[in-house]
Amino acid sequence: MNAMTRRGWAFALPLIAAVLPAAAHAAGPCYPREELMSHLAERYGERPVATGVAQGHLVLLLSRPDGGSWTILLVPPGSGGGEVACPLAAGEGWRLLGAPEPETSTAPETRS
Repeated sequence: MNAMTRRGWAFALPLIAAVLPAAAHAAGPCYPREELMSHLAERYGERPVATGVAQGHLVLLLSRPDGGSWTILLVPPGSGGGEVACPLAAGEGWRLLGAPEPETSTAPETRS
C-alpha cells in the first residue's frame, strides 16, 4: 500500500468509525462475504483496493479500476471469522487524491 493510500485511509477511517455504532445496528442486511464480493466483481467490476480496522470492524473498500463505482463493506467482529459482510456505503466516481505537499519549516535556521 503506498503512502497516498495510507493517508487517505488515515483520514477516512475516523469518519467511518464515527458511523460504526449506528451502522452496526442499522447496517441492514448482511451477506456471505465471498458471495457479496463475487457479486460486486461480476456485476460492477469492483475489486478490493484498501482495507482498514475501525473499532474492531474490518472495513473493505472495493472499487472499479477506472473508479466508476465503489462500495464500502463492513465485516463485523465475531461474524464467523469474517464470513459475513454488510454494505455500508456505495457510490460513483472514486478517485485517489494527490499526496499532500510536505510541510516546510518556518522556524529560523540556527547556526553554530
